[in-house]
Amino acid sequence: GASGTTYTAPADGYVVCIIQMYTSWSNINLKINGVSFYRGYASGTIPIGSTLPIKKNDTLTVVYENDKYTPQKDTFKFYYAVGTVPTNT
Repeated sequence: GASGTTYTAPADGYVVCIIQMYTSWSNINLKINGVSFYRGYASGTIPIGSTLPIKKNDTLTVVYENDKYTPQKDTFKFYYAVGTVPTNT
């Protein structure tokens, strides 16, 4: 999504976010419930990102800063924590 897009965690787990940046001195800011937990800086065209733990119903906001192009998401996945995968009954 665009900068400022917010996602809600469906369960306890982890978010993996790797973004391909296109310009020098651009960065991403990953916020959980409005608090910055990761800020990655790029000094060129490189991928940056992080893995963050997240709890059920927490919100993750991805903010792109100082990048004139929309970065490409190389990886953006949610992984369920052990024992939290929903099952069909």
